[in-house]
Amino acid sequence: MDNLKTPQISIIIPVYNVAPYIEACLESICSQTFRDFEILLVDDKGNDDSVSVADNFLKRKGTIPYRILEYGFNGGLSVARNCGLEAAKGEFVIFLDGDDTIELHMLERLYQLLTPGMDLSACGIRLVFPESETTEALPQPDYKEAITGTELLIDMLAGKYQAQIVKHLFRKSVFGAVRFPAKMLYEDMLTLPNLLLNTRKARVVPDPLYNYIQRTSSLSRRFNPELPGIFKFLDQTIGNVKANSTSTAALRGALKIYELNALFNISTNTVFATDKAQIAPVLKECRKRLKIGSLRVMAAKMNKREVFKAGLLSVLLVSPALFLKIGRKFLGSKK
Repeated sequence: MDNLKTPQISIIIPVYNVAPYIEACLESICSQTFRDFEILLVDDKGNDDSVSVADNFLKRKGTIPYRILEYGFNGGLSVARNCGLEAAKGEFVIFLDGDDTIELHMLERLYQLLTPGMDLSACGIRLVFPESETTEALPQPDYKEAITGTELLIDMLAGKYQAQIVKHLFRKSVFGAVRFPAKMLYEDMLTLPNLLLNTRKARVVPDPLYNYIQRTSSLSRRFNPELPGIFKFLDQTIGNVKANSTSTAALRGALKIYELNALFNISTNTVFATDKAQIAPVLKECRKRLKIGSLRVMAAKMNKREVFKAGLLSVLLVSPALFLKIGRKFLGSKK
């Protein structure tokens, strides 16, 4: 169903193998207290009937403007998001995952924060574990007032502000030429810094209004064969930040932490791989980039998680084999 009225918000949902969950996602959208939106369902060519389930659900609703977008192949999350972004009619855009839900007032709350001069707003995230029927709110700084894009960028690079795209409502113009990197892990971590460089001011609230559903079946331990290409995107992101920001001690320190967090994510993705020939060049590149001084900066934050990361990366410097052994033990227990 298409609507001639230009909506304020375009909600972009990549649809790929989420047939059991897409109705709950759409119900949480259709129940929003804020109603001036369109839904863009981007068909990523999965092997179930997710798109038809979503289409039938929204047809039954009758009054919700939506469009189904197709690009003819399975391109992955980033390609689907980029497709939705190109088609979005709203002044503001938000990206949701088709197996998650949002709280009743999420859109209204984030929209109200986007007064003139504000380019993005964000809320907190609640992890939901259906199997154990438990939830956990992710840490989120409580910014009492508007902050600049540069301030939020430094906090994000330093690991104080988490980079999940789905918790943000963006003014569409912030994207400019920025797009999500195709077929790449950690696309949020690679994309958000470039968006924050284009952000004048932002409003962030701590309330966990996005429900990030954690299902055992959706957690993958497979090595991503595209992973070696991530270093190019990482270098581009860091280079772009350096080229478009005033160099300060805070920014330089934050960039060190950002690169270490990226190297931790990249290296630990190899832990459960079965093909040693595939992971060897990835671990070699990570070791080449690791610096003892930066690891000390990370460990000095005295946060248990950061100390663990610094410790495991230190092991990687000494012995990749021991790194993989320890990684399988500790990271496997967290799955």
